Amino acid sequence: MIIDDFNPIASILNKKRSEILPLESRLTYLDNLIINSDDIELEKQEIKLLNIEEEIKKLINISINEMSSGGESDSFLKTQTDLTGLRSEKIFISTHLENAKNGLQGFEKIKEEKENIIAKITKIKSDIGNLLKKKERLDSVLAPNFNHCILLMKEKLSSIHVLEEATIIRKRLSDAPDKKTRFLIHKEIELKFGTDNLYEVISKSKTNINKCDRDIIKNRSRMYRLSEFHERNFSKVVIDGSNLCYSSEGIFIGIKALGNLIHELSKLYSVTVFFDYGILKMLGVERKVLVARFGKSISVCVSDEKTPADELILNFANNEDSFVISNDKFSDFPASQVILEKKVVGHHIYKDRIEVSALNININY
Repeated sequence: MIIDDFNPIASILNKKRSEILPLESRLTYLDNLIINSDDIELEKQEIKLLNIEEEIKKLINISINEMSSGGESDSFLKTQTDLTGLRSEKIFISTHLENAKNGLQGFEKIKEEKENIIAKITKIKSDIGNLLKKKERLDSVLAPNFNHCILLMKEKLSSIHVLEEATIIRKRLSDAPDKKTRFLIHKEIELKFGTDNLYEVISKSKTNINKCDRDIIKNRSRMYRLSEFHERNFSKVVIDGSNLCYSSEGIFIGIKALGNLIHELSKLYSVTVFFDYGILKMLGVERKVLVARFGKSISVCVSDEKTPADELILNFANNEDSFVISNDKFSDFPASQVILEKKVVGHHIYKDRIEVSALNININY
């Protein structure tokens, strides 16, 4: 069992990584193509072609003059030979330039493909970076339950080992030929298990194995629920502010724990806090004073005297981007989409710290 078994982001991450391999392979292939892309050499060939054309024109003029003088002299024949050579060279260079330019057009297409592939790889690597951050965050949320599962599995294996040993010794005890042998076996039992009551050892081992199995199932189920919750990529949190002004023992503690929690949450989410109207009397402040205490970046809403905050919270959080932090069961609103979609997470407020286990938050206040 590994933590990636419970983190759906791990499989998405692996898929993204696999998308890079064929793209990088194609990029390597394009880089290794032999393409004549020497612009300086092409420019030299074009200049040479122009010079040859000028030379051909001169030789043609000389040839015309020689023909008017008889045309069969050694000079005339040499001029014709030079013309034939230059024309052949002109054809060769012209053909080479044409092929090279066609090659350059192909090179431009390859260059364009390379740029597109590099852009895709850059985008995928950026996605992988973002996914890694999300995976690490979810791994940290899953870690307590995962580590507890590992401990439970080790404990279960230890109990299985004890049970197997005890079962073997019980068989030996049953097959013992005399009292002395049974006495020695009982001493062995006491030395090995700290008691000579073999029935108790076997019974406790079986009970502990069953308990470990149940606790492993509970922890695995919790990890799947946490993964499902975090996979929804919430960007906004709606806080039942009045609910967080009381400790888990029901003692009114004001907004200190809430303030520290909001500071932590605002690193990852857009935060909105709702209070019942009665909180103003409990804190002994006016509405504008309470709102100002949380700063301009936090949205704070205090309900009217006759309007419970619960309904406002559920209505405000009724979108795919938001979830709610509250220990309220919202039993008056069973048909709310927020309740049906299980978008409410609880919290624990102790003497000096607040914990939201679904978000892996455990901070002092």
